[in-house]
Amino acid sequence: PHKLPQGASSIATSAAATAASTTKLYLSTNKTLDTSDVELGSRAVPVLAAGATSTGSTVVTIPAGTTAGAYYLIGQADADATEAEALETNNTRARAIMVN
Repeated sequence: PHKLPQGASSIATSAAATAASTTKLYLSTNKTLDTSDVELGSRAVPVLAAGATSTGSTVVTIPAGTTAGAYYLIGQADADATEAEALETNNTRARAIMVN
C-alpha cells in the first residue's frame, strides 16, 4: 500500500509495484480529510517498483481570505484511487501549521 511519511509529500511502496498516482495536499481545520477541506495542490507520482520511494516538493498557496490561525496540511497518497489496496484508510497524513 501507499504510505505518506510525516512531513513529506512522498510515497513509499510495499512489496508490490504500484501504478502511477497523484498525491494531493489539502488545508483543513482538523486532522481528518473530508469534503470541507480545500485542495491546495498535487504532485504526480510515477510508477514505482516494489520497495521504491518517490520524494518531491509541492508549492502550495493558502487561499486569500483564509482566517489566520491553526490549521492542518493533509497529504493524501493515491488521491484518485488508481491503486487497488486492501487498506485505503492509511493514505493520509496531517501536519499542524499556522496561517498568519
